[in-house]
Amino acid sequence: MRKLSPSSLKTGRTKRKRKMPLSLFLTHGASDAIQRQLLENSAALTPLLRPLESISPRERACIGAESSAAALAHAWEVNARSLRLLLPRFPPATLCLPAPPTTIGWSSDGCGAGCSSSGDGASASGYDNADQLLAHLARDWSSWGAEARRRTHRPVLRALRAYVRSHRRESRATRTSASSNTEGAPGRLRVLVPGAGGCRLAWEVARLGHHVEASDSSDAMVLAAHSILTSGAIIYIFQ
Repeated sequence: MRKLSPSSLKTGRTKRKRKMPLSLFLTHGASDAIQRQLLENSAALTPLLRPLESISPRERACIGAESSAAALAHAWEVNARSLRLLLPRFPPATLCLPAPPTTIGWSSDGCGAGCSSSGDGASASGYDNADQLLAHLARDWSSWGAEARRRTHRPVLRALRAYVRSHRRESRATRTSASSNTEGAPGRLRVLVPGAGGCRLAWEVARLGHHVEASDSSDAMVLAAHSILTSGAIIYIFQ
């Protein structure tokens, strides 16, 4: 079982989590498409269990079919409850965008933030099913994904810090307080995170004080990331 929680952002230097208000922007029709995805996920359990109906009671007993089926049904229900929390029927959308290109995003200015999307509302997600969505969220927001995040996120954050240090040295050398793209704050940048997925990297960059805009092809993923970042709830999933 994986635990999804922003509490994993705490470090030895940070005693208290910094809360960022998040605005949510979804494409027209995205909510209905996401709910259809949830219904499809709920209905997918029956075909998985159907092969057990074709074997005899003795065969089912030999392979422990009843206990396996019960365990699978329990895991499925836990994931279904978590998906309902992550993908609410009536999301707190700030704005419903039209649906030209498939771009979905999350943005943060270091003190405030927002999730936005513009894509085909008929397609709930760039991820094929709920299992893939949960796997991506586990990688971004659970301790299980820490090693993958260390390998992929740390080089980006290290390069960003090096760039900021270089920028500050140049600012001091030219006796200016900030460059034109930092909105009056030395070392503060505008950063784009394409293909942001569960928005963990975007969140980490925002924690450094930068203005972040993140994009993804999935309405469902952005809504789930928004739920994780704003609900304060600890969500458990089976993988």
